[in-house]
Amino acid sequence: MRPLAELRRRRAAETARDERDPGFTLPELLITMTISGVILASICAAFLVILRTAPQAEERVAISKDISFVQTWLPVDLASASETFTAPLYSPATSAVLPGTNALTIKRFDISGSVSVQYFVAYRYVNVGDEWQLVRYEIRNAGTPQETVSRVGVAHELPAPPPGWTPDQKPEHALEVKSRNQVVLKPIGEDVIVTFNNGDQFATGGAGLSEDEFLPSDPNLGFVDPSAPPSRCGGTITLVLDTSGSVPQNNGGVQLENAATEFIDLFTGTPVRMNVIGFDRAAYRMFPTTEGSFFSLLNASSDITAARNRITVIDNRDGNWNQSIPDSPLVDGIHWDQIGSGTNWESGLHMPFFNVAGVPYPNTPDLVVFVTDGEPNRNIANAGGSNIATATAVASAQAKANDGRRTSARIIGVLVGADFNKASAISNLKSVVGSVEYDPAANGGAGNASDADFFRAAFVNTATVLRAIMAAECGGTVTLQKKVDVGGVLQDVPATSKWNFSTDIGDRLLDRSVTASVTLDYSFNTGQASKTVRIIEDGTPAGYVFDRIECSKAGVPVTGRVTQPITDAGGQLLLGADILLQADEALSCLVISKPAP
Repeated sequence: MRPLAELRRRRAAETARDERDPGFTLPELLITMTISGVILASICAAFLVILRTAPQAEERVAISKDISFVQTWLPVDLASASETFTAPLYSPATSAVLPGTNALTIKRFDISGSVSVQYFVAYRYVNVGDEWQLVRYEIRNAGTPQETVSRVGVAHELPAPPPGWTPDQKPEHALEVKSRNQVVLKPIGEDVIVTFNNGDQFATGGAGLSEDEFLPSDPNLGFVDPSAPPSRCGGTITLVLDTSGSVPQNNGGVQLENAATEFIDLFTGTPVRMNVIGFDRAAYRMFPTTEGSFFSLLNASSDITAARNRITVIDNRDGNWNQSIPDSPLVDGIHWDQIGSGTNWESGLHMPFFNVAGVPYPNTPDLVVFVTDGEPNRNIANAGGSNIATATAVASAQAKANDGRRTSARIIGVLVGADFNKASAISNLKSVVGSVEYDPAANGGAGNASDADFFRAAFVNTATVLRAIMAAECGGTVTLQKKVDVGGVLQDVPATSKWNFSTDIGDRLLDRSVTASVTLDYSFNTGQASKTVRIIEDGTPAGYVFDRIECSKAGVPVTGRVTQPITDAGGQLLLGADILLQADEALSCLVISKPAP
């Protein structure tokens, strides 16, 4: 028995020994070490990539935060600005010294109830340790015992200055300000570019309406060719006329009256609304006389007639005008210098926008055309007194023009008459309206009226200048209205009807529940005086049949320029007409249907 037991014990020990891990062979060990090395190298490489990209990721996050800060504040500050200052050493605070260099300081307003509160916003380029920052400060009650300076927002990732830069130089490598047309700031008048230290840039002030692009007069429900020029035609315009006695004394009365009435006529048939203001010692409403109101020029009306008559009713006494001459049956009796002898630019620029208390009207003009024949010698504070220094009167006008531009209006100055070549008069009016002067030879002979702030002409050429302004606003447009011919009488179409027009520049829908007209804007190549445009009524509502198109210019029918009937390339009759349009005109066209038989 003992030999058998011993044998079993030995066999169990051998079986256990056979089941233990015998270990790696040398080839296996070499393969294992090779694979482990590759894996470890990959892990190390990935870890190094993470280490290297972590600062870049942090920088991108930091710049993203900076862009959010800039995007939150800068566009709003610019949109509310009445004036800007970019001198590197400028600071509005007299009791506190702001750190760093001035990149951009903005004077802006808050409205509290009916009270405007003025304050400053300063963007400063500041060095803090090894970091360069753009810091926004708000300064309220500057220069008074109640002055407060608040640090509101910081962008940290600004580039360091280039070699040779000193704090008395503009930090344009970090924040660059580019002025637009008008040297006097308007709310949409400047572009600002902020550069970050990785080369990224944020730009504001340069999009949409701030580039003097205007929305189409009827953008609803239609598809507009994006290559077509944006419409300026269809807004509100205030014509401000200098009616001081120097106009007739220099033989300009009749010419100025004729130019002003022609200006009204040229917009007739377009969706423009207008009012007319006069000024001498102070401003007054010529038409309408209701504060802040406008009259429509879309269709002939008694309002248009009344506006023209109010201008032409002024005495025609060129060369021998004298306010002391009593009225007589030989004259109409409305004198020049209607408020009194003097020239008050400030008052003429105040009345289009504000009431006597300085509160803006609910409806203010998009464009003010300010016509004057000389330099100012009055302001609002001294309207009833004696002459004041020209510089004082000009400064008052500058401030008032800035107030008007804060409503997003564009102000154009027109210097006419005996002083149109006078250096001081030119300089003073430019300082109020802007320095870009009209040049008819610019842009290859197309002129620069759409960009100009300042025009000048002798009285005899006043109408030509005003025509150029009109062409810049509404030139090369066709305004369409819809009428129904019922037994030879033109009637309005139902207010709920919709009429689609197919044109060279896209489809437009006239929805009568929304608007009375649509305006089509056509571009012209340099030197191109005219072009033929095609208007098709596409989809006539049930109950009507297309009949014809009739066009007019300044209220006068045009002849020989409307071709109808027309056909397509296959000879099929089209419901429309071909119209010869000139580059400098605004045509008003009636698309006429008849009731279906």
